[in-house]
Amino acid sequence: MIPKRWLVIAVSIALVVPVAAQGTVVIVSDSDCDVAMAELLASVTEARIVKVEWGQFDENILAEVVESDPNNIIIIGGSMAVVEQIQQMLDQMGFSIFRVAGRDRAQTSLELYKAFQEHFSNEFAIVVVDTSRASIVRGKKLAIQNSVPLFFCDISQLDDMLEQINQLGIEEIKIITSNRQDDLRTICEKRLKEASERLAGIEFAEEDVELKEESEELLEKATESFEDGNYLLCLQYLTELEKLLSELQEE
Repeated sequence: MIPKRWLVIAVSIALVVPVAAQGTVVIVSDSDCDVAMAELLASVTEARIVKVEWGQFDENILAEVVESDPNNIIIIGGSMAVVEQIQQMLDQMGFSIFRVAGRDRAQTSLELYKAFQEHFSNEFAIVVVDTSRASIVRGKKLAIQNSVPLFFCDISQLDDMLEQINQLGIEEIKIITSNRQDDLRTICEKRLKEASERLAGIEFAEEDVELKEESEELLEKATESFEDGNYLLCLQYLTELEKLLSELQEE
């Protein structure tokens, strides 16, 4: 239940709300990943961003949102980041609110793309595989420049993230990371072995000769990149190969 003190504040704010609505407002915590997602969304929807301190209720932020009288309000992140009290009060004042949240930043970034997919190009996607500010900024800038989706995950989640992105119809993926090379080497080594075994286990029909050659070429390129120590390029070749192998196994 919302305390009476906040309801009084909400009523006072509502009295000064302008008549004309001002589009969409995105409410987001000050987490670097969340802010990056909000800035990307704003760049393709012309939404206005309002930041709130992570996990804190701030009546001044609430007033800022209400005074802009948006048609729609989008909240990025779960209730630990943008507290439920903010959403409850805005909801009681009749605003249209849509919260995009997953169990972690990886799932939240996936849900954000799914919800606003029509605003993005699917030419390629950016995946940031750590939480360093430098990597987040690099990923965000590249995504905004090209109006493409931006995803976040830990190195241990990369396999699953790449698979889910492929299922969304995005074939090219650019990975940004400052993680140690030995982490990426382990992932590449594991996926190279799995892809090689999958390819060896497929019985190609005569009409699939070109697909077989393409698969073998991708595996060769991935292997060469791995041996050269270019693990990000190796992962990109493996992602293309795994998509092709999945299509062949479905036939």
